[in-house]
Amino acid sequence: PSSNLMMDGEMQVFVRTVKGHTVTLDVSVDDTVGDLIAAYAQHACQHGTLASENRSRPSSRLVHGGFQLENNGCALLDRGITTGCTLIEVPCVYGGGCDGGTTAQQRKFMRQADTTKKESLRDQTEEMRAKMHTCSASGKPLVEPIVACDLGYIYNKEEILKMIATKTVPAHLKHVRKMRDLFPLELTANPHYHELKAAMQSVDIGADDRFICPITSRPANGRNPFLVLKPCGHVVSEQAHKQVGGSTCVVCAKPFAPSDVVPLHPVGEVLEARRKALEEARAEKKREAASAAEGRAGEEVDSKRK
Repeated sequence: PSSNLMMDGEMQVFVRTVKGHTVTLDVSVDDTVGDLIAAYAQHACQHGTLASENRSRPSSRLVHGGFQLENNGCALLDRGITTGCTLIEVPCVYGGGCDGGTTAQQRKFMRQADTTKKESLRDQTEEMRAKMHTCSASGKPLVEPIVACDLGYIYNKEEILKMIATKTVPAHLKHVRKMRDLFPLELTANPHYHELKAAMQSVDIGADDRFICPITSRPANGRNPFLVLKPCGHVVSEQAHKQVGGSTCVVCAKPFAPSDVVPLHPVGEVLEARRKALEEARAEKKREAASAAEGRAGEEVDSKRK
């Protein structure tokens, strides 16, 4: 059913409400986060579940993958939200200013705050943090076993293999064609991670993150770039990799080549360079295979003549 929804361009997204109920929303793959927020607000009003009718001061917010959803024009797929995803509704807490008013929850409400650039960086950080917590193909929370591809995208192994088998891999992941295009990841769990606590916090106030660097204990929160070493699958922070150096994994001492270092969720020029390198490598393999086939055919002709 999920595959058919994706093929038709429609998705079902679930919301776990503050009261513990589950709400089903029908949205489109082309919808933005703002469309989703509006759809939930409309549903809440129609069913009388909206705690406050004051739209300028909402009573709750939606959270996915540990970050708050905001009406900033971002597409649902870019936030890792696909069919079957479950969002969490958490209450907004006002007051605390000791003057009967409210406490500013964001920097854009503070006097003389330069918000444009910082809000943009915050959005990028939260997007990257979400990617480090969810499957790139399904948008669902990561569960073992976890794999990655040569472009640095992370997947739940069972879900991406099912998509490969049913030929329902999303268009931006079409480079993943077979199981051999994937390799396993060894992620280090954060011993202090608490799922509900992380969901109710935002990246601005230092929410605990699910994974950390095994060398420096830096969290995979979107601010710290991470990479994976293909031969062993160990995931470490980019900073630790640069500081330690060498050609063996510091975790397991397994050797690796420079081409075995894969940055996770690269963007911009880095992503395009890796995509181009992958296409060239595949083209080279095809040429080698064709040349080898011609050689074998020639040998067969010579042997028949003899």
